[in-house]
Parts: sequence; C-alpha cells; structure tokens
Amino acid sequence: MDIIQIEKLQAMKRYRKRQLIPTLSQYLLSIVMLGLFLSSPLWIFKLSYYISATFSSLFRLRNIISGPKCLFFLFNIIIIFLVGESKLSKSSPAPDIYEEYVKRNVKLIRKDKEVKKEVLLIEEKKERDEEIEKEENKEENEEMSVCDDEEDMDGEEEDEGLPLEELNKRAEDFIARFNLQRRLEARMLVSCA
Repeated sequence: MDIIQIEKLQAMKRYRKRQLIPTLSQYLLSIVMLGLFLSSPLWIFKLSYYISATFSSLFRLRNIISGPKCLFFLFNIIIIFLVGESKLSKSSPAPDIYEEYVKRNVKLIRKDKEVKKEVLLIEEKKERDEEIEKEENKEENEEMSVCDDEEDMDGEEEDEGLPLEELNKRAEDFIARFNLQRRLEARMLVSCA
C-alpha cells in the first residue's frame, strides 16, 4: 500500500468516528420524543392546566401593574431616580470647550507678545551695537587722521592735538555708551530668564 492511501484510510476512520456521536444523539432524541408522545395522555392535561394557570396569573399581574396606584408609584420612583442622577451630574461638570479654547488662545497671545518683545529688544541691541561700532570706527578713523596729521607736521608741537574739553566729552560719551550697553545686556538676560 501506498503512504497516501494509508493516510486516506486513517482520515476516513477519523471522519466516521466524528459522525458516530451526532448520529447517536439524533437517535436518542428521536426515541425520547417518541416516548413522550406515547405517554402524552398521562401528562398532557396536567401541563395544559399549569399553562392556563400561569397565563391567568400573568393576566391578573398585568391588571395590577397597569392600575393607577402602581403606575403612580412607578413614575414617582423614575422621577426620584432622574433627579438624583441630575444632581450627581452637576457635581462633576464637564469642562467647557469654549473656555478651554479661550484660555489656550490667551496663552498663545501672551507667548506671542513675549516673543515680539524679545525680538524688538534683540533688534534694538543690534542697532545700538551697530551705532557703537560706527562711532568706534569713527573715533579710530579720527585718531588715525590725528596721528597722520601729527606725522605730517614733523616738527610741530605734540601738545597741539585735541583740546582738553573735546577729550573729556569723548570719554564721557564712551562711558555713557558702555553703561547703556551693559544695561541693555542686563535687560536681555532678565527678559530671557
């Protein structure tokens, strides 16, 4: 015999075993039904009596439940339950979506204003730095021109440079710019922190 044929025979045996249980249960059920049918004159009248008694009691119960007193109590119980539920739902209100939206927008607007202030401060600092650089370059150019003039004079007195008042004014301007720059840097540090 071939291996495939052996496997087919084994599969057929398993299939038959599986079919045995349902067929037995069908036969047993049919035998039980036949027995009940044949014994029906003994129990059918009692069964019909119990069924009619059950339906009559259900009919009486329906009349009692649909009566005005029972309906009054039933509706009052429903109303009390609904009032209790409404009080419970008020104690834990759901967050209002509009309020959350407004709060979020306010926060975004504040952040936007802070960013704009920082940008303005940075731009002001850059402008002042550029002005300071221009003035320093101007001073260096003036000093170079003064040095060039002194070299050109070759024999003139060295005391003849800038007057004392002009030097004092320039020194005060330099100190004021330096202090202003320090204050701006301190503001930037405070606003960034």
